[in-house]
Amino acid sequence: MPVLAQEATAEGRIFNEIAGILIRQRTEHIEPQLRELREQLLAVYNGPRRADVNFATCQIGLALSAFGLGDHDEAMRQASNALKNGAGQLTVMINAQMMYANMGEFALARKTAAASREAFAGDFEALQISGAAFVDCLDFDAGIDCLEQMAKLAPPESLMVQIKGGIAFLSEMSSAARFLKLTADDLMERASCVVDVIRAAGHKIYWVELAGHRPGASTLQFFVDADPDICADLTFAVAEALTSRYAETAVDLVTMAVRTHEGVLVTQASNVLELVS
Repeated sequence: MPVLAQEATAEGRIFNEIAGILIRQRTEHIEPQLRELREQLLAVYNGPRRADVNFATCQIGLALSAFGLGDHDEAMRQASNALKNGAGQLTVMINAQMMYANMGEFALARKTAAASREAFAGDFEALQISGAAFVDCLDFDAGIDCLEQMAKLAPPESLMVQIKGGIAFLSEMSSAARFLKLTADDLMERASCVVDVIRAAGHKIYWVELAGHRPGASTLQFFVDADPDICADLTFAVAEALTSRYAETAVDLVTMAVRTHEGVLVTQASNVLELVS
């Protein structure tokens, strides 16, 4: 879920409302409310008291609202501006990498997650979300590193159990990838191939999640703006594209599937780790 802004400002309040409403998007029609919040944020952004405005918070809020409204080009533009203006702000870096991962911009997600992991090495929540971004990018070793750093922060025993389970799962996935002679870059390239197929068909990605419990029984799921029948056709097209492009499709490690975005219940991953989902 999005990380909330902490500043008690108009832009911080509006950003937090945008973040909250996006969580409900999978089960509710939130477009009118999201458009209204976007207009409120634009009014602050373009308003007269510009010296008092946190522009990076405005820009990442505008990015998330554009993402939710399906204007992914504008989302990318605003996120890029936010990272330039607020590279040291946790709210900006964390939400940018989450948005990138969920729209299938894996290279940007991994780059931003790596910068965030370094900048916020002592922040449990920041490491948790960077770990989730790495996992969605199929960079299992980087995900393990985040979990190991989280373990060093002395979390409660209940969380340690989950962290250890996540490390065990990702270690198994990493070992299986090495056996197949597939690097993190190789795996991300295959995930990006899926994105190419989805976008070539005219659809947008709103959520990416790795589901599963072990190598060969895990699926990278792409939730898109299409009904189930079209998603089935897209999954078949993805399989064809991977087979034609790669001798090793990585199917023995992780499969790729396209799912419908609308009406999907918000759930914690019962797989990788509830913390990293």
